[in-house]
Amino acid sequence: MSIRIDFLSYEGERNNERHPHAQFVLPIAGELEISIGGAEGRLTPSCAAFVAPGVPHSQLATVSNAFLIVNCDLAECGVPAAEQLAEQIFLPVSEATRHLIGFAELSRDRFSQPGTTQCWMPLLLNSFLERPVCRPSRLAVLERLIDAHPGAPCRHGWRNAVSGMCGNGWRNRICRLRIWRCGPGTPIKARSPAPCSA
Repeated sequence: MSIRIDFLSYEGERNNERHPHAQFVLPIAGELEISIGGAEGRLTPSCAAFVAPGVPHSQLATVSNAFLIVNCDLAECGVPAAEQLAEQIFLPVSEATRHLIGFAELSRDRFSQPGTTQCWMPLLLNSFLERPVCRPSRLAVLERLIDAHPGAPCRHGWRNAVSGMCGNGWRNRICRLRIWRCGPGTPIKARSPAPCSA
């Protein structure tokens, strides 16, 4: 599933829904009574909710409303974030969260493109978390790979292991990074890159 975004209005009562994915219920307008795994609350423009996978939830709408629903695999949240969110269930909507919801509402066409949701989702997560969770950068992934094999020659597979870092100049950059990370501390500019095996 990765990430799917829907704009919904709820009417009447819906009982005991469950789904295998995580779900954020983000308010745009109106109110919604909701019960999530036995915890009851009211969603308003200042309160959102997180529904963990498999948790039963019911809704009751008594006024007109509009919500942004974000369905995602739990892996998109990451384990630390998912644990924090599952503990909170009801999430205060900060000014940052409100702006992210507004951006999604105004940019509905863009959200049909996967790149937009992939960039937007980490910002949404961090707007809710007490302890923001940063995803490792592609360079950090590469650094861990190099640290795990400090004496190994630079390999083409290292470049491919880091999505989006392909290109003609990346092989030499990766080799220089390996030398800098694994060498005796001499700055990169003062060293010549080791030959890379393809």
